[in-house]
Amino acid sequence: MIQLILKSLDRDAILVETFKYTHTLKENKERFIDQRSQDHYKSYMQRLDVATQQSQQSGENTNGSATSVVDPDAVWRETISGLHKNSVYGLASFFASSLRTSALRTLSALPPVELSISRKAFI
Repeated sequence: MIQLILKSLDRDAILVETFKYTHTLKENKERFIDQRSQDHYKSYMQRLDVATQQSQQSGENTNGSATSVVDPDAVWRETISGLHKNSVYGLASFFASSLRTSALRTLSALPPVELSISRKAFI
């Protein structure tokens, strides 16, 4: 499934794109599978708009042009903010299915580690 998303985008997918791909109908990619998924997506889009507007307002140069950098993955994590079965809502089975079983066993034996995620520019 990851390969399908990457192939269709020709770049790494952001979290919300993965969520939308896995939570919409095969026949109609604009229709979500349930109301909860649709509500999360709408909430994300509203937060992204607000974050982009705030970034543009605070990032105006002296010549009046706006420079905007918003991390869409950070906005997505903020939107869903709660944990669901120790994972980010809507993406647990997607990422778990892409890992090998042996890797899961090895990872589960290790203590939790805070990962540093590189931020991507999103305009």
